Amino acid sequence: MNLTFDDGYQFGLGAFETLALVNGQPIWLEAHEARMRQTLDWLGITLPADWKNRFQTYIDRNGEGMGVVKILASANNLSFTARPNPYETLESRPGFVLGLSDIRRNESSPFVRHKTFNYGDSILAKRQAAKNGIDEPIFCNSCGELTEGAVSNLFFIKDGKL
Repeated sequence: MNLTFDDGYQFGLGAFETLALVNGQPIWLEAHEARMRQTLDWLGITLPADWKNRFQTYIDRNGEGMGVVKILASANNLSFTARPNPYETLESRPGFVLGLSDIRRNESSPFVRHKTFNYGDSILAKRQAAKNGIDEPIFCNSCGELTEGAVSNLFFIKDGKL
């Protein structure tokens, strides 16, 4: 894979999506594509017209046993990576350990509303949490409000409603 060191790889101006594969087929591809296009549009980046063909070629060549595929797009790059799905081998136990991160989300930053390459806070928080026996760190914003996990979303049921 040859990468051009554009603003995506130098400054984080790119988008990514991570999709589960079941029997070599991506799950919710259209929804992931829509979210990625929204972020790329915001960044002023156009997804190549042939991206789905390139994606399918990658899966056809590398998909055997693959559980997760990541699509990464920046102004001059489109790349894919694959790995096993970590949730398929997650240790069976009665709970999932959450902990609050010391890192705060900046609710005034437009980047918190998009899935971009700017993911350093999440990765560092996830690594620190793992050292402390925590499965997923949860972020608050600067107002102390719960926002999201490092690699997850938060959902609540209140009065019987999601």
